[in-house]
Amino acid sequence: MICAGLPLRYNYRATDPDGDSLTYSLCNALAGGTNRNNENSATPPPYNTTVSYIPPYNGGNPMGGNPTLSIDNNGLITGTPGRAGKFVVSVCVSEWDRRTKRLLGTHQKDILITVYNCSTRITASTPSTLYHCNDSSACGYPSPITAWPALRPGLHGPSATERTLLPIPRRLL
Repeated sequence: MICAGLPLRYNYRATDPDGDSLTYSLCNALAGGTNRNNENSATPPPYNTTVSYIPPYNGGNPMGGNPTLSIDNNGLITGTPGRAGKFVVSVCVSEWDRRTKRLLGTHQKDILITVYNCSTRITASTPSTLYHCNDSSACGYPSPITAWPALRPGLHGPSATERTLLPIPRRLL
């Protein structure tokens, strides 16, 4: 799952059986075609028209965020999406002849990435103190044990109704 505001890492690495070098780039997605069936397409191949992006998005910046999406020389896509939504990311992989260093061709592949708004809040209702019991049949006098340890300065723990009860093994009591 890809969440807005959280780092994204996707390995898009390819290999070439001839040992030619490959370079990666984000590029403009192609328009036309339908889902996996070119015979029924309103516009059959070749696809030469690119998608019209709504600014500030473009092929090199298809989903915004900070840092924006990028792809390195090893095919690793990284970035932090700034908002939820569906985004078309297009990757161009260029093949270079290992001997002559000439461009042999470029393969383009589109990826539909759905980014979710993943903010959740989980709460549990527990007592603000736990009482020390010496055996399983009865509890002695109350001996409060706090459920949450002290936090570093600037961090705030949950309220008494949001604390998580952690089991305390009998051997520690």
